[in-house]
Amino acid sequence: PEQGPWEFIWKWHFNPENDRRCSTYQSRSFKIAGTWDDFKCNEMKWDGNCFAYMVVLGKNKWESFQILLDGAWSSTLYPSTKDGSPFKEHKLSGPDNRGHGKNWTMGFAPEDKGEPGCRYLVELSLDERGKPGRVHWRKIGDLAEALKEEEKLLERIAEAAQQR
Repeated sequence: PEQGPWEFIWKWHFNPENDRRCSTYQSRSFKIAGTWDDFKCNEMKWDGNCFAYMVVLGKNKWESFQILLDGAWSSTLYPSTKDGSPFKEHKLSGPDNRGHGKNWTMGFAPEDKGEPGCRYLVELSLDERGKPGRVHWRKIGDLAEALKEEEKLLERIAEAAQQR
């Protein structure tokens, strides 16, 4: 039997894949702004799975940051707690303008310690509906490892750009 229009609409409406495809976040830009360069906006690149950016720890052995939707300080993504990290329970808040003083901080938690020059790959993942879902990072290690990781990231970014 042929599907009626309401059955088709019902199935389409409740399919999370359709939500993700219709989300505007994947086609928007995200900028990261942090202590490493006085909170200047740097573009996070879409690699097909998430938005990513490489950060190098400075002399303090830690760096703090927020993520801005389309580079606007009125649309920041930030943790619900001060010095949020993947190692400290928090919620992803925003995008809005209420995140002043609430930053993610890498190199601060005991599980996350680093030395000046240590590189971290920061990733903003979208949830199943295509909305900002999680901010996390991982320590890359020394310069040679970071260059290999950056090369892989650039390949993923180029592939993702071709698919857009």
